[in-house]
Amino acid sequence: MMKLAVGVITYNAQPAGLAMLARSLDVAVAALGSRAEVVLVSVDHGEPAAWPALSLPHEVLPRAGNPGFAGGANRLLAHAFEAIDCDLLVLANPDGAFHPRCLAALLDAHSRYPTDLLEARQFPEEHPKHYDPLDGRTDWASGACMALPRALVRQVGGFDDRFFMYMEDIDLSWRTRAAGFAVRLVRDALFMHDVIRPHDPKRHAMLLLARRQLAHKWHAASFVAQAEAELLRGGLFHHRGELPPLGTPEPHTVRQWQVTGFDHPSHLAPARW
Repeated sequence: MMKLAVGVITYNAQPAGLAMLARSLDVAVAALGSRAEVVLVSVDHGEPAAWPALSLPHEVLPRAGNPGFAGGANRLLAHAFEAIDCDLLVLANPDGAFHPRCLAALLDAHSRYPTDLLEARQFPEEHPKHYDPLDGRTDWASGACMALPRALVRQVGGFDDRFFMYMEDIDLSWRTRAAGFAVRLVRDALFMHDVIRPHDPKRHAMLLLARRQLAHKWHAASFVAQAEAELLRGGLFHHRGELPPLGTPEPHTVRQWQVTGFDHPSHLAPARW
């Protein structure tokens, strides 16, 4: 029997949202029947999360400050694959909910593509990036709900924890493709996640900082300059010397250049509409 972990990172999560996620998870796990043994693994980066009672085992990792999404996800990956010997980790945002057949559809796709990075399709608004309607191939997978096989993580590593929030999922997806694996969107694996939010200057600055880090890592100097110019225009930084250090970029290869999406700046991938 396959062993599956569902990993959730919380930061001052609302109890009502966690209750919705927990109810949906119970239903999605029940739909699996005897196909998999499932455990929930969570870690808190803020106030202790008020999880309701669950019908499946729940392991809470000890709090270790707030290392950001990438740092927290790497702790979940290590616990799932090393401590409790899982085959697959499904990362899920705490403000979302599983469709009853979401986990079953992800397992079906995993059985066909056991070493590929898999993405659940978000609703009511899905990302407008392109994916192949036949095999689901896409340029990158959203961390809102993605399935990471142990075999893949052993090959390409986990998330780059230099990304505090945003773009870490795109970076992992590009590294996955650069290593010769595929990234696929699973159309029947639905995950409710409302991505439409009011404009928040601080959140926008975090997004720009992450885009700057991504562009620096993948040798796109013009995109670094664009992100820095927008950050300075926004007024949160007054000159480039105040911006966080970027560190040394990784060695550049032709294969790495081929998997990036900087020629599609809006979505970092071809758009569907």
